[in-house]
Amino acid sequence: MGYSFVCSRRGVRYFVLLCNGFVLNFSTFVVAPNGK
Repeated sequence: MGYSFVCSRRGVRYFVLLCNGFVLNFSTFVVAPNGK
């Protein structure tokens, strides 16, 4: 049970990091051409 908790927390942190990276790249890809 403890192992599952640690694994889920690591998965959540990885998912948040991945989501933040995707949003950052997506916003840069969409806003940069429109700004310039």
